[in-house]
Amino acid sequence: MIKEILTVVTLLSSIGYAANFALEGSPNVKFKPLEVAGSPYVKFKPLEVAGSPYVKFKPLEVAGSPYVKFKPLEVAGSPYVKFKPLEVAGSPYVKFKPLEVAGSPYVKFKPLEVAGSPYVKFKPLEVAGSPYVKFKPLEVAGSPYVKFKSFELV
Repeated sequence: MIKEILTVVTLLSSIGYAANFALEGSPNVKFKPLEVAGSPYVKFKPLEVAGSPYVKFKPLEVAGSPYVKFKPLEVAGSPYVKFKPLEVAGSPYVKFKPLEVAGSPYVKFKPLEVAGSPYVKFKPLEVAGSPYVKFKPLEVAGSPYVKFKSFELV
């Protein structure tokens, strides 16, 4: 079931990206939401992707299943580029944990949530490269039998 859902999400995402890419030519271009319905019980979540601070995108809604939970995924590449949330579908038993990585004191990052099985444990990992760079916790997934050891880099 998950495989079919992810296939549908991938196909619809590709169609939406191609449609947005084909229409993107000017900051004055406005995008409207695209909705595809498969069932009256199917819930839709917004998918928005930013490619430039001057390009505005409207949501592409992707159908999942009434039992599929969506979590936000946001990635920052530049302090001037604003990103909208990309929601990723997982099974109702999948747990999501936040992942944040800093590359520069001027770059702000949004949380990236990573899916693991309900039995996967997450442990925080923090790495510092400069006294001026602030880092957010990075959580790493391992199996329930994997033990994590702490370490610090100066």
